[in-house]
Amino acid sequence: MTTANILNTENYTYEPFSHNGFSGSLYLATAKDGSLPKLLIKHENPSSACNEFMYSRLAELLRIHTPKVHLFEVAKKDKRLFKSPYVVGIEYIEGLRKFSLDEMNSKPEWQREYAECYALAVMCSQDDRIQMGMTPDGHIMSYDYTECFYLSASTTRLMGYDEDTRMEALKHCLGSVKREYHDLLAGAGASALQKELCAKSVEEVYPFYLEPFKKLIALTTEEIEAATDPLYDIYPDEVGVYFEEYIKMLQAKMAAYLRSIEKGQWR
Repeated sequence: MTTANILNTENYTYEPFSHNGFSGSLYLATAKDGSLPKLLIKHENPSSACNEFMYSRLAELLRIHTPKVHLFEVAKKDKRLFKSPYVVGIEYIEGLRKFSLDEMNSKPEWQREYAECYALAVMCSQDDRIQMGMTPDGHIMSYDYTECFYLSASTTRLMGYDEDTRMEALKHCLGSVKREYHDLLAGAGASALQKELCAKSVEEVYPFYLEPFKKLIALTTEEIEAATDPLYDIYPDEVGVYFEEYIKMLQAKMAAYLRSIEKGQWR
């Protein structure tokens, strides 16, 4: 199977790759026919593929710059290459570089992109520091989304178990999402941005920061299901359902957060 979102491992060559910005054991994959950009391959944890993929898909829906991400169908001859049957390829951006806060603050467009990365991390429950870089064509984007969505490696390793076990594990994860105070996370993100964007008040960062939340709330069921569809071709169905329910929960939570701002509760 080869689609826009799902590639086949047999169409690539692989070489070990190390990068202090990306977690885990990595390969750099090159398309044999040269038709696609090089990809960074994560394969250690079952959670890496679905988390990286859905972070990118959500960013695409919200029109936030992130690397393009593909799921992989693993060819029989390639199984020994990978530590998990769930493999993901992340667009390798040659020349991605660090930037300073002074540089970021020199352009309103970069301030907006920086704030969007914070908002995306809140929505995806990112359980790791936010890593960002400047692309050669002048965009700020975040990367390395393995630890997100309350899906850990230990949970997704249960994908090989029976349906009831998988369902119970994912219900437990959704319970954690429900209990999480995303309004506090969002408020903390706004406060951090106020400092880093050199704003006099938190209200000054809202035009940049809140727009992704508004776009999330406006997503339709059809858009959400279209984003998760490729997961059903690679993972057990419960994983696709999990992400759909996760996004619906976040829509309600972010709507409540925006209402609290309107009432002046976050000043």
